[in-house]
Amino acid sequence: MNLSTNRFSTIAGTFALYRRQAGRFDLFDRQTGKRESLQTSAETSARRLLHAKNEAQQQPPINRQIARAYLAVGDPEITRRTWRDVMAKIIKLKHDTTQQRWITASKDRAFDLIHELPVFETQATHFLRALERGRVATLLQRLPQAGPLFPHLRSVRAGDHATEFKQRCRDLGIEGVSLHSYRYAWAERAKVAGYPERFAQEALGHNSKAVHRAYAREAQVVLPSLEEYGHRPTNGKIVKLRSAQTKTTAAWVRGCVESRMNFEQTRRGI
Repeated sequence: MNLSTNRFSTIAGTFALYRRQAGRFDLFDRQTGKRESLQTSAETSARRLLHAKNEAQQQPPINRQIARAYLAVGDPEITRRTWRDVMAKIIKLKHDTTQQRWITASKDRAFDLIHELPVFETQATHFLRALERGRVATLLQRLPQAGPLFPHLRSVRAGDHATEFKQRCRDLGIEGVSLHSYRYAWAERAKVAGYPERFAQEALGHNSKAVHRAYAREAQVVLPSLEEYGHRPTNGKIVKLRSAQTKTTAAWVRGCVESRMNFEQTRRGI
């Protein structure tokens, strides 16, 4: 049947052909009303594409097998290749720390959903499920309840800790956070707690007071009133002496002072 300009074909099926004024054919979806260009002006080619589309709608399992047969001609492994195979190939192409990051990422439990899934059969929903499984809440539930928060990082070189941490934050959509953020937070907490600055500076390895104070500048210190500060617990640092002890101590101090004065007078010949 010859198709006239701007007319639909009458072939039964979900899809129909539509010819534009320029001569090219479109595929028209009778259910949604959407059109898709077939990128051809040849009626024979257009009809073959139309037939394939309608057949795919009517007999999905059979057409999937037909597609397998066609694709296997160029690549016999295409129907058996899984995402585990793909990841293994990618890892072989990487080197040094980048390769280690890929190895770590490939072991993520979120990918268990697609590891054995053939690439040929993969749909968007498979990836969405994997991403959903790897969200922040799920990750936190898998973390240990005691000990190191990220045990795996202990097996990574010290120089790669920040990179590994940043990679996980990027995968989870977390921005503005790095391992270095912990140093800032520690300095701020130390300042709020009233920790001696020289101790905090030593703990963080800061040689300069200016650098250390820059780390702690965002600390929100709550100042106690003078009365509260005066009545703060001493934690046993101040020892109250009994009256007898006080008198003995005072006498001892006076004796030391007098002895020193006598020594100075004798030395000067007074």
